[in-house]
Amino acid sequence: MTRDTLTVIDNTSPTAGHRRGLREAIGQVRTVVMNTALDCACREKVESALTRMEQMERRKEQKRLLTAAHDQQHKIAALLGLLYDFDTITGADPDPSLLAEASLLFDDIAAAAADGAARLRELLNAEDGIAPPASGEA
Repeated sequence: MTRDTLTVIDNTSPTAGHRRGLREAIGQVRTVVMNTALDCACREKVESALTRMEQMERRKEQKRLLTAAHDQQHKIAALLGLLYDFDTITGADPDPSLLAEASLLFDDIAAAAADGAARLRELLNAEDGIAPPASGEA
């Protein structure tokens, strides 16, 4: 098999298309190798290697998603620290610039929370991701 017969994959791309392309490439290799006239021992070794490669890629993707969620957690913590000035705002003639800044910080916190939640849902919903807890578990 030559380089021309396989899709070249950019391992730095974290997109869903990349992950799908990688799974397809592994599947293509598996199909080509398993449909050739290899002896059984060789087929077993190739299958084992491909399975390990799939598991490694799955773990890398899980780590990427967890890291992305943790990044959003740290961003939210930093933004909450910036909201300290909001505690000084009282009902009597609040400073419009402080209100505007606080509203933007809340928007940023909401966006970071939504992104973190999306990464965790992506991890839970991944084809070979982490199984969600059973009903009643937390």
